[in-house]
Amino acid sequence: MLKGLWQHHLIGSFRWICLWGTVLYTGIVMTIHAIALQMGAGQQDISPFISQVANDFQQTGFHGSMMQIVISIVLFILQFVKRKWQPRQ
Repeated sequence: MLKGLWQHHLIGSFRWICLWGTVLYTGIVMTIHAIALQMGAGQQDISPFISQVANDFQQTGFHGSMMQIVISIVLFILQFVKRKWQPRQ
């Protein structure tokens, strides 16, 4: 089963899915952060709390983005190694 997954398009497809998913995820996190800060600016009494929560949300989101980008890079490296190891036909 693992040999079949390795020989077919699993790594090639999943690396692009992971890369584009990371870009979309990071964009969504940044958009939510900006909207939260903008909405919090109108609420003077709870503005510091909203700002802190939005910043913590963004930091946690960026940790997830970094994890996804590392997985994507590993998949790109695996695809490169796979191409080098496969016999030429």
